[in-house]
Amino acid sequence: MLLNRIGNFHFEREDLDAALRAYHEGLEIEREVLEPDHPNIIVTLSNLGEIHRQRSQWRAAIQFYEEALNLQKKKFGAESADVATTINTMGLIYDQKGDTSKALRFLQDALVLRRKVLDKNDLDLSSTLTYLGTILYRRNMLSLAMEIFQESLQIRTSVHGPDHRDVAFTMYNCGLVHQQTGAYAEAIDCYKETLRVEKLVLDDEHRDVAMTLYKLGEVYKAEGDEENALQSFQSALDIERKALGESDPATIARTLNEIGNIHLSRGDVIPMMEAFNEASRIFRSAGLSAHNVNISGQLYAFDISCPEAAPAA
Repeated sequence: MLLNRIGNFHFEREDLDAALRAYHEGLEIEREVLEPDHPNIIVTLSNLGEIHRQRSQWRAAIQFYEEALNLQKKKFGAESADVATTINTMGLIYDQKGDTSKALRFLQDALVLRRKVLDKNDLDLSSTLTYLGTILYRRNMLSLAMEIFQESLQIRTSVHGPDHRDVAFTMYNCGLVHQQTGAYAEAIDCYKETLRVEKLVLDDEHRDVAMTLYKLGEVYKAEGDEENALQSFQSALDIERKALGESDPATIARTLNEIGNIHLSRGDVIPMMEAFNEASRIFRSAGLSAHNVNISGQLYAFDISCPEAAPAA
C-alpha cells in the first residue's frame, strides 16, 4: 500500500521513472500476499499501463491493461463499469498507436457496455461517444460522427447546462462536421455558439477562441462572404499574436496567409502585401515550410485520461 502511494506521489508530479519503480515493487509484493484477482493488483496494473501510455510505449501499456481487464472480468463480471473503462482506455491507446481499426472496435465495445451499465446521461458515456466520434470523423464517416457528437452534446448539456466548456468543445466538433459536409449555415451557427461559451468560460483572448474564429473565417470564405471572413481571420490573428507570441509561428503564418489571400481576391494590394510579407518573414525566421501552415481543424476529444492513479485499498 505504501509503495502504491509513493508511486501515485511520483505519478502526480510526472516523475514517471520513479513511479514505475514504486508500482513494480508494490506489484511484486501484492502478487505474493493477495489473491490473484484482488482489486489492489488491478489498480496497480492499470497504473503501470497508464505510465507506459504516457511514455508512448504502446505494447507495454496494452499488455498491462489486458491483464487488468482479464482480472476485472473474473472479479466483477464481463458487464461492469470497471470493465467498460478499461476497454475504453485500450481503445484510446490503439488510436494513439495509429491502429484506428482496433481503436474503433474497442470504443464501440465500450459504448455498448457503457449503455448497459451507466445512466443515459453519464459523462463517461459522453466521453466514449466523443472519442468514437473523432475516429469516425477522421475516417470520413461524417453522418455517423454527427450522430455521435450530437448524442454527446445532449448528455453534456443535460449535465452541465449550456454554458460549459465541454459543451463548447462538442459544439465545435459538430461545426467541423457541418463544415466538412458543406452545411455552412449550420457550421456557422455551431461556431458562433462555441464562441459565445468560450468567451464566457475562458477568456476573450484565449487560444481556443482564436481557433474557433479561424474556423468561422474558413466557412465564411467558403460561402463567398469575404467581409465576414476577413473580420473573423483578423480577430483570430489579434488573439494569436497575444496568446501565442512566438510559441506557435505556424498558426500565425497560416492566418496571415488567409488574410493575404482575401485581400488578393479583393484587389487590396497594400494590405495584401503587408500580410504576405509578414507571413514570409515568419516562415524564414522560424524555418517553416508550406506543410507547417496546412493545419486542418482540430477535433476536441476532451478529458482524454485513463483511470487515475489511486491508492490501494
